[in-house]
Amino acid sequence: MADETFTLDGRQFFGVKQNLTAAQDNYLLYWLGQAGATDVLLNLASGVKPESNAIALLQKILGSGYASNVLAGVLTESEKKWSRDEAGRNAKIFDDITDVGEKTIMRSALVGLVADFFLLAEVSRTTSPKSLSQNETAPATVSEAVATSELLAESSDKLPATTQSESTG
Repeated sequence: MADETFTLDGRQFFGVKQNLTAAQDNYLLYWLGQAGATDVLLNLASGVKPESNAIALLQKILGSGYASNVLAGVLTESEKKWSRDEAGRNAKIFDDITDVGEKTIMRSALVGLVADFFLLAEVSRTTSPKSLSQNETAPATVSEAVATSELLAESSDKLPATTQSESTG
């Protein structure tokens, strides 16, 4: 998702290309929490199978009604700096999109986000010197469980290159 650009509402957006700011981390974690995904994030940190967690996370995000907010947390409009105000505005715009091609792009971006999140968490857990040893316990809080910035920003280094996605209509 990090190398992709998306055309939504006639504007170009890109996925996470750098470490998220604290404000962006907080925004994303808040909306994931509102989506009821806290338990999935804690499972991720404790080593529960990524495949079942990825499906659970996607279902929770889609079923919560907050998918556009989560997406707005990781997409930034080209030539702009991410901000909470812009993300809130974009989430409302994303919710009102009716174009089938753009809705498909948003769903694909959300699936890509979830896939990146779990793939990178697995890479981070297995390659980080701070990884849990067999004798250590899982982190007790969501903030300890998921270092959102670190996981998402590593995608350009850890994932195969992706293709550019654009709306057709």
